[in-house]
Amino acid sequence: MVLRLEQGVVFFLLPGDLQQHGEDRLVRDHAFISANFLKAPHHGSRTSSTELFLSAVHPQYAVFCVGEANPFGHPNEAIVERYADANVRIYRTDRDGTVTAITDGDTLAVHTFAESLPH
Repeated sequence: MVLRLEQGVVFFLLPGDLQQHGEDRLVRDHAFISANFLKAPHHGSRTSSTELFLSAVHPQYAVFCVGEANPFGHPNEAIVERYADANVRIYRTDRDGTVTAITDGDTLAVHTFAESLPH
């Protein structure tokens, strides 16, 4: 399931474990997938987040939902670099903890659990 949420002018795309085949189909079918905030598909595996898909979504923010030292090696470093090269602000649950995105329909604020810890 791919879920796109809209609140005013702010959009969230939650593509679950979508991989390249599904990404290609969404782009080919001209699906409405542009979003301010993207939950990186398939935990940032090497089989997802193609350049074409990332270009179509054009997110400002993305979160990689991954466990610390996970056995799959997610997120793939080349995929992380792809997001960085596209000037996407990257969050990772293995480093940042819980990521919270809040919108009033006009603005979008992203916060992490790690930010709330005393320094």
